Amino acid sequence: MNGLTALDRHITKAVKSGVMTPDSLRLEARKLRRCAPELAQLGPPTRRLRRIHQMASKACGAFEQGARCDTAAAPVLAGYNPAAAPGAKMNGLLDCRDAGINKGFRIIADAVFNASFIGPQS
Repeated sequence: MNGLTALDRHITKAVKSGVMTPDSLRLEARKLRRCAPELAQLGPPTRRLRRIHQMASKACGAFEQGARCDTAAAPVLAGYNPAAAPGAKMNGLLDCRDAGINKGFRIIADAVFNASFIGPQS
């Protein structure tokens, strides 16, 4: 439970608001990609936490999708001309990023919530 809560906090800190730059997108992608390895570091789940672990794993998959979109958007943003109309490609990549990250946050929040009902390990 503590490990899952820490993972949730780490991912939440990875997603920053503010001005997006190619470097900030790449950094965010690297941090989002740490979800699955950090979940693996928690070790195999107990029988009681197997469903919670599966949810967290799905969340990491969604964060990975957001990271792929971040990585793809970084070079597009680097060549972006603010005087021009927003490009459909850039908008699509940012929508993809947001969808992955938001889905991951919803799933990990559900996992943390459900884990709180299971209680501490005996």
